[in-house]
Amino acid sequence: LWASVYSSRKMLFVLAHTDQVSGLLRASFLLAQQRLLEDRKDVVVLVILSPDARRSRYVRLRQRLCRQSVLFWPHQPSGQRSFWAQLGMALTRDNRHFYN
Repeated sequence: LWASVYSSRKMLFVLAHTDQVSGLLRASFLLAQQRLLEDRKDVVVLVILSPDARRSRYVRLRQRLCRQSVLFWPHQPSGQRSFWAQLGMALTRDNRHFYN
């Protein structure tokens, strides 16, 4: 798990419910957070499907560290095009300048 986190360019986490996160998913998320804090390399893109996930401490921590890599799925069909554009930018963007 450690090798895959440290060798990846981006990790996409899609969560439907943040209160039911398994141990392996939580461990990989925390390893990616550690990589962000130590190496200043942001590899996480977090996609949240449920609107009540904003209260989760993991989501709030992620938003404090890098707001651009936390995306919420829109409930209006008109917002889906914007969501896919934001996801494409989050996957290709190098966020290193945010942490210098």
